[in-house]
Amino acid sequence: PILLVGTYLDIIENDSETLRDINKSIKGVLSAKALKNVKVQKNEDEKLCFFPISNKLGIGINKIRTTIENVTIKQDYINFEVSLRWMRCLDTMIDSKDRSWLSLQEAKSIASGVGILSQRELLEMLRMLNELGVIVHLNATAALRNIVTTNPQWLVDEVSKIIRHSELHSNADMFEKAGLTDDADDLFENALASEDLLDFLWGTHANFFIDFMRRTFLLSEYQFKNEKKYLVPSMIVAKENPQINKLPKCGESPERYVFDFSKHYLPIGVFERLVCLCLAHSSRIEGAKKPELYKESAYIWFGAGADDSIHLEQSGDQILILIWNHSKASKFFKIVAAVLQKLQADVMGEGFTWTTKVYSNKKKDFIPYKESAKTKKINKESAANVEIDSFLDKFDQ
Repeated sequence: PILLVGTYLDIIENDSETLRDINKSIKGVLSAKALKNVKVQKNEDEKLCFFPISNKLGIGINKIRTTIENVTIKQDYINFEVSLRWMRCLDTMIDSKDRSWLSLQEAKSIASGVGILSQRELLEMLRMLNELGVIVHLNATAALRNIVTTNPQWLVDEVSKIIRHSELHSNADMFEKAGLTDDADDLFENALASEDLLDFLWGTHANFFIDFMRRTFLLSEYQFKNEKKYLVPSMIVAKENPQINKLPKCGESPERYVFDFSKHYLPIGVFERLVCLCLAHSSRIEGAKKPELYKESAYIWFGAGADDSIHLEQSGDQILILIWNHSKASKFFKIVAAVLQKLQADVMGEGFTWTTKVYSNKKKDFIPYKESAKTKKINKESAANVEIDSFLDKFDQ
């Protein structure tokens, strides 16, 4: 179950009428078809679907704690039977309060001490604990596999060293002392992080966090004209987006496609992750031009030619795709479609759905894009459980 929490209760002075109006709005959102399987824990005492609190005054905090305890004890996994060896191993791993992580070798040594002698049982235990959210252990790359995170908050704290508000958390003096003022400016102004900056902020864990953020599509390689950096799409500052009718026409009008999420909604962060993966593909293409990146649009090259570009733009609950090279339009679009399916398979889940449309010059409107069921199945299966580099390798052939 999910608990919805509303903060700043002190500002509305616990006005019951305002709380009812807020509750009505939230219930309207929750009635969407896309959220039909989402189980929201009700605030039974106040007859609300959310829990109003004030962090400033501490109002409502104890109620949330009590509710979480009461709900948690009823969950199936609480009564899930596991080996006592696993519990002793977990207790020992998280016992070191001054450590937020262990190397896989350290975890193996602890496991051996409580009788877990096989690598297979160790990995099975780590997988289950990861699924329960007790620890974080990912297997995508060697760097990720080698770290067992016993304090998930550590991941949040470390990622927030990169993804943060420049005006509230600039740490200008720290960067100046390290001789990284220009690198920090590049991050805050252009969303580009240098290897020197990441090494400085993450130290010996730089490779781990680079892989972690790549795996969660929060970061991608940015390699153009011998410039090796990393793009952090969520750090792209708001600046004027080029409107579609102002973009270069490359001699012809572009092919137009739409991913339409309006039957449900387009979740925050999907567009940035789509740009992230598309840019990762572009970075692998020799001669591809540098992208033009904006908060809600991107101009990315999928080839070395002047017209080998795609334009992505988020507009409400839709993502528009424009492709100027008509001879490669089908290929370029299928790459973007495969990337979106990759996001569905790895991050968003089955509830993340959309309708695909293509613009018909004859009808002067968007019509459903027809793709065979066989092709959809192949694309879906090829996107799931495939690491990013292997996934992108398909498009290089």
